[in-house]
Amino acid sequence: MELTPSICEEALDRFSESEDSLAGVIEQHSIEVRDFMLLSIVCDQVVMHMGQLGRALGLDNEAVVESIGRLLRAELVKADRESITTTAAGRLVARRILDNIG
Repeated sequence: MELTPSICEEALDRFSESEDSLAGVIEQHSIEVRDFMLLSIVCDQVVMHMGQLGRALGLDNEAVVESIGRLLRAELVKADRESITTTAAGRLVARRILDNIG
């Protein structure tokens, strides 16, 4: 007997495919929820030091470096020594998601 997809499965598929959903952005850019949190903090502050990000999120230096690496590969942030800023694409992604949540 073949089962039909449940409403929940269908809703999850549609949600994760949407470019304006957090799940969609995470999948599209190969980032994690923690990375999006870091991105949104940097968007609010314009420029942040890596140490500040770690303290703001309660993360150790290694976790911050890993998150920033994923965001750099996704071209959502740029780094200059120890400072992190968002790219135009990063600000757009963060704004779309945050507007969609609110």
